[in-house]
Amino acid sequence: MKQVNCCIHLAKAFVLPFAMNLWRTVWFLLGCVPGFAVSYYVDPAGNDSRAGTSPEQAWKTLAKVSRTTFAPGDRILFKAGGVWSGQLRPRGSGREGACIALDCYGTGARPVIHGGGIQGGAIALLNQEYWEIRNFEVTNRGATQDQYVGVKVQNSTGGPLRHLRISYCTVHDINGYASGFYGTNAGIAVVADMNNSTWHDVVIENNEVYDLSRVGIFVGPSWQVGGSPDWMKEPRSQNIVIQNNAIWNLGGDGIINFVTSHVLIQHNVVYDTGLHSHREATGPKNPTSYLNAASAAIWNVISDDTIMQFNEVYRCMAGLDGEAFDIDMGTDRTVVQYNYSHNNLGGFLLICESGSPLVDINDVKVRYNISQTDGLTKGPFHIGQYGFPPGPDKAEIHNNTVYVPAYANKEVKMWRPYGVKTIVGDAYIYNNIFYVLGKVTYPGFTGAKFDHNVFYGHHPENEPEDAHKLTSDPLLVRPGSGVYGLDSVDGYKLQAGSPALGSGVHAGRGGLGARDYWGNPVSATEPPNRGAYSGPGIAGVPPNWAFNCAVTASSASEVGGWSMARVVDGQKISFLESFGFSSAQGQGTDHTEWIALDFGAPRAVAKVILYPCTLLSAAGRGFPKHFEIQIFKDGAWVTRVTRKDPPNPGAQPQVFTWGATDVTSQVRIFCPGLDRVGSDYILQLAEIEITP
Repeated sequence: MKQVNCCIHLAKAFVLPFAMNLWRTVWFLLGCVPGFAVSYYVDPAGNDSRAGTSPEQAWKTLAKVSRTTFAPGDRILFKAGGVWSGQLRPRGSGREGACIALDCYGTGARPVIHGGGIQGGAIALLNQEYWEIRNFEVTNRGATQDQYVGVKVQNSTGGPLRHLRISYCTVHDINGYASGFYGTNAGIAVVADMNNSTWHDVVIENNEVYDLSRVGIFVGPSWQVGGSPDWMKEPRSQNIVIQNNAIWNLGGDGIINFVTSHVLIQHNVVYDTGLHSHREATGPKNPTSYLNAASAAIWNVISDDTIMQFNEVYRCMAGLDGEAFDIDMGTDRTVVQYNYSHNNLGGFLLICESGSPLVDINDVKVRYNISQTDGLTKGPFHIGQYGFPPGPDKAEIHNNTVYVPAYANKEVKMWRPYGVKTIVGDAYIYNNIFYVLGKVTYPGFTGAKFDHNVFYGHHPENEPEDAHKLTSDPLLVRPGSGVYGLDSVDGYKLQAGSPALGSGVHAGRGGLGARDYWGNPVSATEPPNRGAYSGPGIAGVPPNWAFNCAVTASSASEVGGWSMARVVDGQKISFLESFGFSSAQGQGTDHTEWIALDFGAPRAVAKVILYPCTLLSAAGRGFPKHFEIQIFKDGAWVTRVTRKDPPNPGAQPQVFTWGATDVTSQVRIFCPGLDRVGSDYILQLAEIEITP
């Protein structure tokens, strides 16, 4: 449990006027002025027979709070470090300028609410508005699997409810149905009945949501009534912000907005999702009359004006779908921009048109995103079986940078159609960089226009026609080198002299947008760059001779994420599908191993960087105990660096120079002494980089 510093001894209505005015000012700045509000305190050592209006007179139980109707501006404050079991369901509504706050006081860990397996949410509000919920830890694990939610707020009034904030909460351990309905199997769910009920002005931010069965954060209907044409007729919940949340280890989806309008999803980190929904569909069925085994990390459906930006998504592992982002049926004006997607099993993007004119997708824009090592068996882009959206505003996919490593499965489809061989419909796909080292294939396209893209690397016969395509090296600074974090992808900027600089095109509807992934401005008049970077070329970048070069070794494990190719793919840490290099396992005694890199031509070599394996938090495991860095010269291996019994490097790159420059076509890491990993002696490295 994380430590928080909660409000201590909050002012009450009878305090000195100066203090009260100060408190009013503070709450005005926070968005809710309490007026003649009362602060109530709850402490595991309290007593429900007391007044509850000071820490010394605190209440004790959730039951006392749940049978109390609170007034606008009131605050219900739980003692930091306290633990309660059961359901917290306070009553009453705030009003504009006087919200009701559910928060904590004191210093220490967040107060904990253990639902213990209760339907309706461990923290629950029903038909209440102007509430702010902050600084709680919430679980809801039952003895058996059922429909459970951590924090659930529901509107069944048949009309609009306004103003909801859920922030700085930790929600985890909820064993719902992994293929069950989203709003009844979630970490945080803000739902409205499909009877004209809606939410307006909702912010869900700065929360941690993890270890649960279905969806992390859901804003949408409390249950799906009828079919998709019926959903289109429903009024939309509006002005929704989901930002700065960390969401991980989920059975299904990360973030969903459904029957909504004007939604901003930004600065979230979503990873390790889609772990169970597809498995549950082939095992015991849930008894809830809803079963959907497909999931994606962040997606919208039946929604207008959704922006998904500045999110990092990785390791979405769903067997069905499994993309980082999904633009689903019945959506208008969806923008996916400035995101970093990597190592997702299902790829970077799904556009899932329904095939019905009643629920068409219109006006999709996908721009300035970086996709690295996505969909190595399925492909980075997935287009539903009905093709690109047929509405009046065609899909525009431009200025993205997509990296496919050399070890991608043979003939992975760069653009994968669902259930068909040809992608129908019109779309405009321009100014992208497709940096494809693996062997890929493409479907047929009936209406998509490719223009001013870079197609570098592997070129299958069915590569799309592009009147202004470039096939030369775009000179990315360090392709494949992204790790964790939006700021880890500077390797996808363009070097000085890149043919992608200033060679793009202004096209499409509404222009290219104001900025690139890194915040560089995009000119409305000058020719743009191709790819996600719009800044000037980066000068002085030393080449990495090791990148994608030929590798041989004394022995090698070629299973899962291990292979010789992975040690030169640009990936500097151990990721799923790219752990790095490992010598063969099963050697119970210390012995000699080596790994050699062949550039194919003589190169000037003066520096070798060894990146330790970081798999499974065992940073530095397998780093050699005794090794030599050798260059091939005059028909023999010559040692330039020797290290014996170095300390474990952890995750830190190890840089070696020898005060000179050699011209050679081969470098070898020769290791007479190995690290012991379990019962084996193994050589393991995440990456090798070699520069002048």
